[in-house]
Amino acid sequence: MLLYWNPNHKKIGYVCVPYKHDNFSVSVKDDWASSKNFSSIYFVTATFADE
Repeated sequence: MLLYWNPNHKKIGYVCVPYKHDNFSVSVKDDWASSKNFSSIYFVTATFADE
């Protein structure tokens, strides 16, 4: 996870979490998507050659 401070004292960062389409992953995604702690949140996917 990478976090840094901007002039408005808001935390901005990136979090990489494996999304396995299981109950835990779905719960985490839903909790983050409905959280009032985020003003913007984007979910992206990536595929790695060794998987």
